[in-house]
Amino acid sequence: MKLTKQLFSWSYNAYRLDDSDVALLRDKALSGDVEACYMYGRYLYCVRPEKDSVAKAYGYYEKALEGGVVDAKVAIAIMWYAGDFGMVNREKGDKLIDEAVDMGCDFAFQKFLLDMIIGLNGRPANPEKAIDILSEIMKAGDEAIWYYIMGRAVMVTLGMDTAVKWFKRAAEMGFVEANCFLVFARCHNDKWELKVEYGEYLDQLYEAYKAGDGLAAYMLANEWLNRYNELRDEMKSKFRDDMISKAIFAYNRGYGEAAVLLGDLYLKSLCDTEYDPIEAWAWYSKGGLAGCYEAFERLYELSADGTMVVEQVHSDQFALEGARLGSEQLKKRVVEIYKDGRLDDYSEEILNYYV
Repeated sequence: MKLTKQLFSWSYNAYRLDDSDVALLRDKALSGDVEACYMYGRYLYCVRPEKDSVAKAYGYYEKALEGGVVDAKVAIAIMWYAGDFGMVNREKGDKLIDEAVDMGCDFAFQKFLLDMIIGLNGRPANPEKAIDILSEIMKAGDEAIWYYIMGRAVMVTLGMDTAVKWFKRAAEMGFVEANCFLVFARCHNDKWELKVEYGEYLDQLYEAYKAGDGLAAYMLANEWLNRYNELRDEMKSKFRDDMISKAIFAYNRGYGEAAVLLGDLYLKSLCDTEYDPIEAWAWYSKGGLAGCYEAFERLYELSADGTMVVEQVHSDQFALEGARLGSEQLKKRVVEIYKDGRLDDYSEEILNYYV
């Protein structure tokens, strides 16, 4: 894999690095290469291989920023959005993104546009405006990620059929995550109803999975989970093993939702899995580290109902982390906790973003 700072604007790419890639980046960063500092920081932040990965990532971002790597502004903005400095501050995040946009940083435009399409980090959803901005950007550049982002915007405005060509081009140019969205666009109508035979849909998902798309692996694992009780008894073991294999693949590609699926197997005794709340807790914890709010919903529920005994301060923190990631359920719970006299240290964040 060619290691460029452009590669690290897409967080899932960090999960594709092999040990030699990581060692090379670490050595270059330690020697003072400022672009390597940014890239190694992104690896640490996205994959989180160590307990202090976030703190270390920030240290590398600072070095990169001091050396003129504008992308580090965007990486630090993401930390403000996530509450990594102890408190969510969207205004500080927005300021850094806007500064980087003004400096012509592609990573900043990508973050800005994806937030605009979906409506994240307090930005109102406006995919139509995103399409206008993208159209101008793409006059000057022909990069795979722009086709993918355009596909995401077109999917929710002009419809699935129109989005196909954008995802197809992005996939052809090597943007791995475009493969599963291409399947979505080809196989569904605008109401997200399947418009092809179920077997064809599975075949296309499998091709996307073979291309390395973690989301496709997760979708296949979900299909096996949903179909498990319909299978003949002699087929169940094989399907269960394949489901777990694909869920682990998806998790290793950065999809925390797959860790939640694996945790649910143990917590809810799905697919003839023996009940094991400790194993479930371990998977939910991994899902939380990967940035999945559903994982924090599970961690909070298990701690609140007494299934797992943890101090209340930790249970409250699970609720806060899930709220930060967008869980509507945990946003409401955080407000209730605050009204009960806890989480006072986060009053500004709670009152600004969750009430």
